[in-house]
Amino acid sequence: EYGRGVAVDSSDNVYITGGTDSFGVRDRDLILLKYDSYGTPQWYRTWDGSIDSYRNQYYDEGWDVVVDSSDNIYLSVRTWNGAAYFDAALVKYDSSGVQQWDRTWGGSDDEWGRGTAVDSSDNVYLAGFTESYGAGERDMVLVKYGKDVTAPIITIINPQNNKVLGSTSPNFAITIAEPNLDKTWYSVNGGTNITFPGLTGTINQDLWEALPEGNVVITFYANDTLSRTGFQEVTVVKEIAQPYNIPGYNVFFILEIISIVAVIVIKKKLNH
Repeated sequence: EYGRGVAVDSSDNVYITGGTDSFGVRDRDLILLKYDSYGTPQWYRTWDGSIDSYRNQYYDEGWDVVVDSSDNIYLSVRTWNGAAYFDAALVKYDSSGVQQWDRTWGGSDDEWGRGTAVDSSDNVYLAGFTESYGAGERDMVLVKYGKDVTAPIITIINPQNNKVLGSTSPNFAITIAEPNLDKTWYSVNGGTNITFPGLTGTINQDLWEALPEGNVVITFYANDTLSRTGFQEVTVVKEIAQPYNIPGYNVFFILEIISIVAVIVIKKKLNH
């Protein structure tokens, strides 16, 4: 095990990154350790990428660590790309050690991530070297990742607006434009939030049956890993067909009489 980078957050917690051959799930993994201001271990996390086909090893190393204004943690990484070269990578964790995302950057040759920084707007910079781009055999490279400032954008494919529906709850299909998607859910007429995986499903049948007839507003929500929430809604019409009734008469009684008359007529014809 070895440490390569260290950072301190707004509460004086300490983060160390480097590499480990003892922990994780592969041969050599990136490691991130968190200590409180007294040096008490809080947690550790490992991250692994693609296999080194030449040595039959997984090979990932953390080289630097930085913390943004919300105490999110960013690591610069050298990771094997699964073919024949290394790529630079940037890995983000929140302050609880939950991985938010990872991004790799590389070309047809070696790239290494060696340093990380954030600016006053929480844009993230990954520094290292590249052998795929630039004018020389090995050039310095700086990659900027902008802060995610946009909430998820939802498009509802089904059901369509003003669609008339019966007693069976409708199916739905949506699309979501969001690179850092976290959770999705819906509500009906502003009621209980129902979470769902993926982009398709069916509105809860029990919930649908409890609704009165008329306009029904279905609202779909999605949030990202920075807790930005987007939503989109559609209005459908619940309309359950009623059996036809003759005023003053029970329709089932009338049908029973018609059936009896029909049987009598058929018997008379058979007797003739």
